[in-house]
Amino acid sequence: AMRERLALEQPVRTADGAGGATVTWQAVADLWAHVRPISGGERLAHDQVAGRLTHEVWIRHRTDIAPAMRLTQGARVYE
Repeated sequence: AMRERLALEQPVRTADGAGGATVTWQAVADLWAHVRPISGGERLAHDQVAGRLTHEVWIRHRTDIAPAMRLTQGARVYE
């Protein structure tokens, strides 16, 4: 049931000239995945409601995935 099309992205750091770095994301591959919500919740933080939703993402085996990478689906980011 891999029906979701996700983009696998890796971070690219470029020096900002002040001793730090700017991080941008570069697409590595487009892949099919099964995305399933696991849990969600809301809490009050600094007089605002903050929501959090966790997901389980299943993809086919790849040897080039590192922990620093992320998956995106349009504006949604899975870290």
